[in-house]
Amino acid sequence: MPDKYKRRTAVELANLAESVIQGHTFVSFGLTTDEIQTCFMPLAFMDKKMHSYLSHNSITTFYAPMSHALPRSINGLPCFGGMNMLDKKDGIKLKQKIVQMQKAIDAIKGGKTHAEASSEALGDQ
Repeated sequence: MPDKYKRRTAVELANLAESVIQGHTFVSFGLTTDEIQTCFMPLAFMDKKMHSYLSHNSITTFYAPMSHALPRSINGLPCFGGMNMLDKKDGIKLKQKIVQMQKAIDAIKGGKTHAEASSEALGDQ
């Protein structure tokens, strides 16, 4: 494991955001610490060196391709034997790109936001 986090390019983050929106990549946004450790097995069994790396580099976001999910899930969440990581800055940029792309998709679909469409589909008017 390298000592220093390698910042992702704007293109890499845009490609990752597209993959998340399409459901091809699972990302740790919105999960509790326990859920993150359940989904990304290396975190549950990390040694002091890995813990130090995560802390030193402000790693906050974890992701993996859904095609790499293990055959079992826990509490409906996928499990992965490996993962990729983003530091806090890149994690924030990824969230922003996902929101930006989703808004563009929503505009193409007729101007309704994803939340509005979901609310209507559920009958929450």
